[in-house]
Amino acid sequence: MGKWRVRVRGPGGEGLYGAGVLIGDGLILTCAHVVAEALGLPAEHMIPVGTPVLVDFAPSGDVRPRRARTVEGGWFPVRPSSGDIAVLELDEGERPAGTRPAALYPGEGAERTEVSVYGHPRRGLGDGLWVEATATGPGGPNPAWRQLDGRVNGVAIQRGFSGAGVWDHRAGGVIGLVVAAYASSVERVAWMFPLAAVSREWTPLASMIAPATAAPVELTARQCAELARLIAAIPVFGTLGGRQDLVSLLRPEIGAVVAERPEPHAHLYHVVRTSSDYEGGLDELIDAVRALVGDSRAVRSIAAGLRRSAEEGLR
Repeated sequence: MGKWRVRVRGPGGEGLYGAGVLIGDGLILTCAHVVAEALGLPAEHMIPVGTPVLVDFAPSGDVRPRRARTVEGGWFPVRPSSGDIAVLELDEGERPAGTRPAALYPGEGAERTEVSVYGHPRRGLGDGLWVEATATGPGGPNPAWRQLDGRVNGVAIQRGFSGAGVWDHRAGGVIGLVVAAYASSVERVAWMFPLAAVSREWTPLASMIAPATAAPVELTARQCAELARLIAAIPVFGTLGGRQDLVSLLRPEIGAVVAERPEPHAHLYHVVRTSSDYEGGLDELIDAVRALVGDSRAVRSIAAGLRRSAEEGLR
């Protein structure tokens, strides 16, 4: 889950002011107040198009500050009932290798959903940490926001988490941005801006969000075996270390139930079968294979095999 996470830094690369989400080819979504604070400006300030902002991709192992800029039509300063959105675009050549955009989902509704958020508090917690929470119904100062209830134990969502992507375990993607937290040492309540609501402010986002009704790919045993065969044909996955590296790149709830089998094909069949039980899981599996071996002919064959399954009406 680290390939899309971004940190927002000060003008000289100093300090951490919040987080962001890589959402497209060089595009970053974050909160306007995070960018304004990083630049030393009031949260409600209108920042001109093309204003430089420094970010980094430390969760992907690249801590070098990189230059991004505010885009035309992508600045929505803090307002009482909407706003607090900023869209940045990396300068050409500034996107590090190994990063990839997050899978995006609408995030609206009142159904309780288990989520994770990675933020950057400023009190001796290193580069950041994960916080587990439950997304509940709409609430808070803005009617478009959705409430996040934190756990009794652990660190609360707090200053330094703004702009962080809210990762939905069930959907396997980002469903919103952390936008505010309740200023209390007791209550563990925060709010997110669902991506569907963000897209009503910045309309280009709508085309990047997967439909709310998207379902896991339902594969037959034969189709799982065929995809496993294609993956097993790549030499690195014939080794135990290669298979372990592959599983390590999958979301934790998939990796946690994948037990090692001694025979490579049997193990990879289990990986494919388990991934297919999760929304977006097979696409994530293909991305993980690509991350380890590159965009080779073998990887394209695996993707083509998945497309054939879709064409047979098994989505």
